[in-house]
Amino acid sequence: MTVPLNPPKRDLQAEGPRAPSATASSDSQGDAEQLARHWAQGLFQRRVDFVWSALRGLGVPVAQVDDAVQEVFIVAYRRHEHFQRDTSERAWLYQIARNVAYNQHRTHRRKGGHLPLDEGSHAATESGPEDAAVHSQATSVLLRFLETLDVSRRDVFVLIELLEMTAPEAAQALDVKLNTVYSRLRLAREQWAQAVAAAAEKASR
Repeated sequence: MTVPLNPPKRDLQAEGPRAPSATASSDSQGDAEQLARHWAQGLFQRRVDFVWSALRGLGVPVAQVDDAVQEVFIVAYRRHEHFQRDTSERAWLYQIARNVAYNQHRTHRRKGGHLPLDEGSHAATESGPEDAAVHSQATSVLLRFLETLDVSRRDVFVLIELLEMTAPEAAQALDVKLNTVYSRLRLAREQWAQAVAAAAEKASR
């Protein structure tokens, strides 16, 4: 993709998932807790940008995405014992991120509203105003396009085109057959080409 949903630059040494505190009742439990926290911190360091971009692709606005990122890693921390070492970290985290994004959308719908479609991005903050305007327009086209996709195609498009996962990783993340991933991706790409063409035609008027 030429329009990534870029995460902000961040000081990874100063950040990390705000894992819930717990008091160990024994030395062994304390050691296990420390190992879990160390693992969660390492996971955060490796995958925070991936999770940020995944949540943006899933429709979480910029203003809420940092809190959603924290929620993803808290859930990962709590479920660390369920992580299979032969599983893709990105596939596992995407499953969690998708649930977090879905819960946000459901909460807003229950309150009679919806998550706002924003066009903001931390990308191009060091570029000139012209580059920033071009990026903002491209991001707007992308976000509006993602809203038109059904969930199954959107997942595949986000995973492969935006997050640059392999098709086998995407199949693992979505728990579907590889051929299903390729079929959904082909259809999503056709829709994306149509959306880009429509946006270009509109801009030329």
